[in-house]
Amino acid sequence: MKTMSKTEIIENLSTAFGFRIPRDFAAVILHVCESASLADENFGEYLDFMFEFWFSDKILTGETVEDANDYGYFGYNTVPIEFFPFAGTGVAGIALGFVIHAPEIVVEDYPIGEFYPAGSGVYCLGETTRNAFEFILARALKWNSVEYKTEHYGEEVSDKTLNYFKLAEEEARQKVMQLSMFLNVNPSNFVIPENYGNRQIVPNIPTDWCFEPTADGIGVLAHQSKFSPVFNYSQVRKFNDLDDELKFITNVLEQGFPATALWIIREKYWAGSFERPFAEIAELWAKIYEALERPLLAKRVFEALEFRK
Repeated sequence: MKTMSKTEIIENLSTAFGFRIPRDFAAVILHVCESASLADENFGEYLDFMFEFWFSDKILTGETVEDANDYGYFGYNTVPIEFFPFAGTGVAGIALGFVIHAPEIVVEDYPIGEFYPAGSGVYCLGETTRNAFEFILARALKWNSVEYKTEHYGEEVSDKTLNYFKLAEEEARQKVMQLSMFLNVNPSNFVIPENYGNRQIVPNIPTDWCFEPTADGIGVLAHQSKFSPVFNYSQVRKFNDLDDELKFITNVLEQGFPATALWIIREKYWAGSFERPFAEIAELWAKIYEALERPLLAKRVFEALEFRK
């Protein structure tokens, strides 16, 4: 891979993802690329101890501007539109990614969440890239420890396997420490919360804006004028059928409350994501994002439609 600057990485990945990549994230990528070269490894191999990166070297170097998320993860019906994966654990479709509630707001960093297709939505790994990587590195130390691997091995551990565990633990520890020093974080003393899969992602809420949580872990963030002041957000209304539901949501949208319309369509879809026909609600969903002036998210609805019917 050719030598890149942080600015080049930011520009290339921002083009691929469709939003401005945080500088701390670009710094992590630059560090990994340089470290991998010194270790005679490629970008992905270097991070095997922690997770798998999904975007290719060609995106990283700007040789192609294809979507960084073009890996079919939208095939999982429950993946929220606001979730932008950049890596996975390599297990059960679990993905890590940025959560972009309102692309129209220019910010320096974004929350990073983790999504498990068979789980209970997106949960928070960190409010910023730095916070999230402190958690990710702490978890990597735990998962790569001899104690953890021995406990979860599933059979008696031979001397040969134990020796392999020790070597892997030391290699992971060295990589974690190098990246920790680079980011100025301390994962060794970071306590991974119990039931961290229940941590809600709560964005920074601008003045005169509101945030309503949703069951998929994302929530809806918008100016307060985009929410209906009379709608009850404590429960999802029951509808006779899909047509009845879409008519109701369309009416809410036409009244000038796209944030409320987004909350309803998301809650109803999440509740029945394996049975509900995405193709029949996609057009309305995209219109809601357009009304919120979020073309990036509207575009992603149709990208998801390529995988979901």
